[in-house]
Amino acid sequence: MTFPLIYHRSSSLSHELRLLYDQIFTALPQTPHFNPLGNLSSDNFKEGIKLGYDISFINLVMKFGDFVDLNTFLLSDVESYTKEFKEFEEMGYDVSKLRNRFNQLNIKAEQDKELKNAMEKLEEEDKHRKAKIESQQHVYGNYSKRLKGSRGNKNPEIRD
Repeated sequence: MTFPLIYHRSSSLSHELRLLYDQIFTALPQTPHFNPLGNLSSDNFKEGIKLGYDISFINLVMKFGDFVDLNTFLLSDVESYTKEFKEFEEMGYDVSKLRNRFNQLNIKAEQDKELKNAMEKLEEEDKHRKAKIESQQHVYGNYSKRLKGSRGNKNPEIRD
């Protein structure tokens, strides 16, 4: 049994993944050196690991796409993404555009968080104002009833 030689890492991918691969690596051309893999003796292992890195790179790019929902972009993942960028850079990937996009998303997420906090604070203040107004209306309503009642007792001949 013979297998065709794999000339390119993307040839092992499904059709859909190969399309993504071509789109992403055309938009963000990469020439990773994979130097840390130099001490592996098996070319099959090297190719498998290289393919794994490419797929991981595709996944990372998709996380920072144009249609990222800021509600799902977690500020708590900043350290994790920073580590991923570093690992890709160690293999020779250029992550500068991804890092810029990440920084933009991070700034927007921070701003969104600040706006949400400000809105919650304003809503809480509004709730307190309404409660105060209702309390004052209740007090003034009782005062008004007592005032009307006391007027009725002083001059029983005067009618409204």
